[in-house]
Amino acid sequence: MCSARFGGRMAKNYPWPWFSSEMAARHSFYQARLPILSHFLKLDELAATTLNKDSSPLGERPQDYVACAFVSRAFRSVTSAVNLILSGYSDCHVALERTIWEMGITLFYINDLDAVGGAMGLLLSYYHNEVKIMKTEMDHMQAEGQPVLNLPENIKSTEEFSNILEEKARSKGFDPSVLINKYAKVKIATMCDHLRIRKAYDTSYAYMSAFAHGKFASVFETTKELTDKMGWILGPLTEEPEIAMTAQIYDVFNDYLILNGGASQVLKDPTLEKNVAEALEVLKKERLEP
Repeated sequence: MCSARFGGRMAKNYPWPWFSSEMAARHSFYQARLPILSHFLKLDELAATTLNKDSSPLGERPQDYVACAFVSRAFRSVTSAVNLILSGYSDCHVALERTIWEMGITLFYINDLDAVGGAMGLLLSYYHNEVKIMKTEMDHMQAEGQPVLNLPENIKSTEEFSNILEEKARSKGFDPSVLINKYAKVKIATMCDHLRIRKAYDTSYAYMSAFAHGKFASVFETTKELTDKMGWILGPLTEEPEIAMTAQIYDVFNDYLILNGGASQVLKDPTLEKNVAEALEVLKKERLEP
């Protein structure tokens, strides 16, 4: 049963508990039927190995902090993506997968050029953007006569930390503005060209971007031809084959493991890199088996 909008009118209105229970039922059913989920334990093990390392944005190896931050963010994206796939909203998981893919490419890119400079460029860009966003918001609030709350204090503390990062970069012989332009503002296409994986950008990344940018990629999955009109499916998808769900989860796991491979290189951890490579081979073998 799916909630659908037909020709501008709702065939039936469904409250949130209906959606929640339908999603939970699908999740529980497919969770027990998809063997590929057994690989999640390895993903968790690899994440724990990485995140147990000491790291700091102000340490001698800021790249370790960036690698850990990306692994943590990617792991949370994996769990969210898998939940969407199992719950009947697989069309929505692709934007999360795209984020995992981007972070993985970024790790390989900065490691290939200059891991220290690349990490500092990414961190500096983040804090500069945070300050810019907060100042813009505060200007708007003041113009509208709204209370600015804790924004002045937050801006001050963020600027102070950003200044410390800039001084850290200069002490290492870097120009902060050059680092930001070289690493934080570079396009994914440029990274892929540098890493000689342009085909991946033109195919995999283009496919994921079609979902992430609000284009029509998911329309065919979430519509249904009726006798005299088009039905728009709002509830969980109910006719998705298990083989398709398995392939989607495989792609998410695969992208996450590749990101971990990049993290292992940034961290200079050959044991972790070996474990990631082995996990990729095991995952690939299961994917190829009928």
